Amino acid sequence: MPKTSTTTHDSVTNNRPNPQYTSSNQAPVANGPKPQYSQPNDALHNSSAQTVQEEDYIHCSVCDQCLSGSTYSCTKQRCNFDIHKSGFELPQKIHHKSHPKHALTLLSSPSYKEYNEFTRNACREIGTGFTYHYKDCKFDLHVKCATLLETAKRKDHEHPLSLLYSSPYKKSEEDSSKDLIFYCDVCQISVDDSCWVYYCQDCDYGTDLHCVTAEKRPEEEETKEYSAEEAVAKAQQHMQLLQIQMEMSKQNAEFISGIAQSLSNLV
Repeated sequence: MPKTSTTTHDSVTNNRPNPQYTSSNQAPVANGPKPQYSQPNDALHNSSAQTVQEEDYIHCSVCDQCLSGSTYSCTKQRCNFDIHKSGFELPQKIHHKSHPKHALTLLSSPSYKEYNEFTRNACREIGTGFTYHYKDCKFDLHVKCATLLETAKRKDHEHPLSLLYSSPYKKSEEDSSKDLIFYCDVCQISVDDSCWVYYCQDCDYGTDLHCVTAEKRPEEEETKEYSAEEAVAKAQQHMQLLQIQMEMSKQNAEFISGIAQSLSNLV
């Protein structure tokens, strides 16, 4: 692997521009490094530039996506720190619409040292690496979630889907009526009320964050496949029934023939 330049992990979190950042900006980055650091300043390992192929199945330590193209990797043994080249452009602080009251600070490891992990506020999954964090509110956004686009388009739906920061069926605290359960229209699995979703209000159609880009087989195709399998199963059952009937008819014929032969012998 060619090595063209050398830098440090420190530059991932310190040497970058500090723009205002909202979910409408898409940054090609990924989830937490394997080594744990308490602050971005602690990530001071030498890294080298290299080119990685997607089929190498190496994941970015910032956004947890599969690496491809220009990347940086730590040269120290057993460090396992790999990052997209674009990861160095991550801002130190962002203002995100899901948490408008406070700026979120980029940390290279969770601030909850007793657990050494955090719960991602967007998808409710467990994270162990990079997070955009606000301490007083215990609010954490995975880097990938923080850079989600505000709208998404699916081939199987005519309208764009809008990013919502909770279930569209979630009631206010004053509303005592029971919440409706939101089901992803792609995987048909229920989604927690506090999870972000992509949603079309006009059609009451939505997906979870994972399925918004996933392909769904047409229902007609699923029905056809199911009908074909069902027809084959029924045909097999019918053949087995015919074989049983033929065997029973043969046994009956042999039985009647035996009786007739016995009667003829008596005469």
